[in-house]
Amino acid sequence: MRRFKNILAVYDSRIGAEDTLLRAQALAVSNGARLTVGEIVSRPSNAILQMIVPQTEQTAKLDVDLLKERQARLDRIAGTLNSGDGPAQALLIQGNPATGVSEAVLRDGYDLVIATVDGPAGFGERAFRNQSALLMENCPCPVWLLKPSERLNRFARVLAFLDPSPETDAPSLLECKVLEMASSLAASERAKLDVFAMWEMVGDDYDSYRCEADKSTRRAVKDRLSGEKFRSVERVITSVEIPDIDFELHIKRGASASIIAEFANAREVDLIVIANPSKSGIEGWWRTNFTKHLLEYVDCSVLAVTADSAATVLSAIETRKVIAGV
Repeated sequence: MRRFKNILAVYDSRIGAEDTLLRAQALAVSNGARLTVGEIVSRPSNAILQMIVPQTEQTAKLDVDLLKERQARLDRIAGTLNSGDGPAQALLIQGNPATGVSEAVLRDGYDLVIATVDGPAGFGERAFRNQSALLMENCPCPVWLLKPSERLNRFARVLAFLDPSPETDAPSLLECKVLEMASSLAASERAKLDVFAMWEMVGDDYDSYRCEADKSTRRAVKDRLSGEKFRSVERVITSVEIPDIDFELHIKRGASASIIAEFANAREVDLIVIANPSKSGIEGWWRTNFTKHLLEYVDCSVLAVTADSAATVLSAIETRKVIAGV
């Protein structure tokens, strides 16, 4: 699999961070890609700092010295890793994970971000997962969040979550890309592949099912909706050249992240590949909330795929120029 050319691995002191770097190195070598190890440097704004401690020449020097120390430490870590075109590079990223990493992607043209998410669902962990969900929504390239696992260096089962619309005859490019990515990873890891989709009753169908209809009418509604979803997923499968690997198709009723998580945990899935449509408004909020809950419920890694990384980055850069008046 040679899909990536410029990989950013976000490093921190979380459990499993070293394994994430090794996974990023393996991807960079197998893809012939450049690898950069980035570390988030979060700090309050100058206004807040000055309210607590007045900014002086001495405190400014301490800030500079701290950044130099962090950079030297990160240089040493990156120096132990190789990429597809030489030693890995080191980059300090200022800001929170969602905005800082996204800005680095826009500036340096990364086509994959890989990071670690782990630990119990305490307050700090929930806050980090919120940032991770926002990063997946806002980042203009695929984001791969890894959880510590005994099988982190070798995936045995990959799940592709598809959500094609039954109302369109042609499958979307994004759904095809999810399946392409999942099947390629499964083939490279010699893993099994699960293709998973969900359907749910809404609007008139829900009203018809909930009313006092007989069993045959209810069964007809369920069969029609599940059949429509099956055919839409089948159109995606037939549009993608899947490698010669074992895969199974699963279609369940529901619409929540917990249903995917329950299935994935029961099957001991190592990686879930999902679409990141990068929507705004209510749909964007729903998608971020869905991703946040998925990260909380599943025991495995999650890879969010964007429709067209290059086009998204170019569009975002042009938008920023317009806003800045350039």
